[in-house]
Amino acid sequence: MTTTAASDRTHRTPYRVREAREGAPAAVFVHGWMVSGRVFDALVDALPEARAIIPDLRIATTSVSAAAPSTSLDELATDVLGVADDAGAERFDLVGHSMGGQIAALAAAAAPSRVRSL
Repeated sequence: MTTTAASDRTHRTPYRVREAREGAPAAVFVHGWMVSGRVFDALVDALPEARAIIPDLRIATTSVSAAAPSTSLDELATDVLGVADDAGAERFDLVGHSMGGQIAALAAAAAPSRVRSL
């Protein structure tokens, strides 16, 4: 898996990409509060046909100390879309776990033409 980070003017969101065959559909996996994208490792391993994009949002156990206390769900949804942009995913599926489901739904609402499924 490739690891990199998407950034805007104020925040960097680290993420991993597990590539699949050329033209494979992309899926962005959004974790919940106090866990990281690693929560999806077994699921991603079971889906070899998908290009997996797995961010570690600022609410992750690995980055929670850097999260501003006022980080909103809308800001996290913007981070998810920024990761998709940085990874070159124009259209993608969103998979959310726990609070990540709320974040994924907000990302889908903000960019409905980009999201194939939620």
